[in-house]
Formats: sequence, C-alpha cells, structure tokens
Amino acid sequence: MSAGVSGVRHHAGFHRFFSRASWSIDHMGRLLLLRQVALAPGPVRLALDDTLCTHKGPKVFGSGVHIDPVRSTRRTRLLTFGHVWVVLAVLVPVPFS
Repeated sequence: MSAGVSGVRHHAGFHRFFSRASWSIDHMGRLLLLRQVALAPGPVRLALDDTLCTHKGPKVFGSGVHIDPVRSTRRTRLLTFGHVWVVLAVLVPVPFS
C-alpha cells in the first residue's frame, strides 16, 4: 500500500472506516470541486461520461434497460440491460506532461 500501513493494520479497519462514516460522499466531492476551482490558475475543464455497464443476475440491484449508444445505429436502437454510470471529471493540467 502507498500509505505505508501494509502489515501494520488489518485491511478491515479501513473498510470499517468507510462503511461507518458519518460524512456524505456527495458533500465531500462538492468540497473537493470547490477547492480545485479556487486553486485553478485558469478556466476549469470538465469531462462528462455516461458508460453503460452490462450486468445481469438476480442479485444486481438497480439495473434497468438502457439504449446502448455504442452498438446502436441511426436506424436501430439497441436496448441493453445493465447500469449506466455517469462520471463528471475535473481535468487538471499536470505540469510535467
């Protein structure tokens, strides 16, 4: 692990921290975004992605039927069963690249 705790502490302690946390991940993401906007020297660039992840099975929660934009054409719309993950990313310029 990059934190240097491998072999020092059992990994269940970290799982317990995230599963019993009293903070909201949405609130934390908003604070990180506002911090990034405040520190950005120029305009902030965002990237939005909606990816269809095909999962089936009786134990998969929240799945539904969605239009698959990758396999669909102008003539035919292909419906696929699964999850749609919507990701908003902040594009940060790295000075050494």
